Amino acid sequence: MKWRVDVTIMTSSMNRLFKPSILVQMTDTTGTIRTFEMSTSMFHHLRMQIARLIKELDATESHPLLTLDKPKA
Repeated sequence: MKWRVDVTIMTSSMNRLFKPSILVQMTDTTGTIRTFEMSTSMFHHLRMQIARLIKELDATESHPLLTLDKPKA
């Protein structure tokens, strides 16, 4: 995964804009490269959703019904 922040400083219709955006380039297991751009608000939303999922995975993995006992030697 590669990423960078681009800042648009002006457009043909506006002199000063200073609007940041995040450009993300991901390579999957088949070698296909996917590139997409998102706003900073969408990036923060994505970041928060990923953090929530990681927290839920940690809670699920530590649930007593899912833990495996070590085999006795």
